[in-house]
Amino acid sequence: MSLQEKFVQDFERLLVQYQQALSTDDDQALPKTSRFPENPSQTERKRLVSAARLALLDLESREQGDSAKWYARPGEADWGC
Repeated sequence: MSLQEKFVQDFERLLVQYQQALSTDDDQALPKTSRFPENPSQTERKRLVSAARLALLDLESREQGDSAKWYARPGEADWGC
C-alpha cells in the first residue's frame, strides 16, 4: 500500500469519526441514505468542513509525532565519528 493510499484511508476513517462526533442526536435519528449527502444543508456543510479540518489536524499531529521518534531534538544528537 502506498503512502497516498494509507493517507486517504486514514483521512476517510477520521473524517467519518469526527463527523459522527460533531452530529447531534437529532441528526443520528434520521435515516442515512449515503455517508455524505449530495446537497447538504448549510449546517451539514459546516459540520463536514469542521470534521475535515479536525481529521487533517489529527493526521498532521500524528506525522509530527512519528518524526519525533526518528530525529533528535536540537542539541540532543550523539555525534560520533
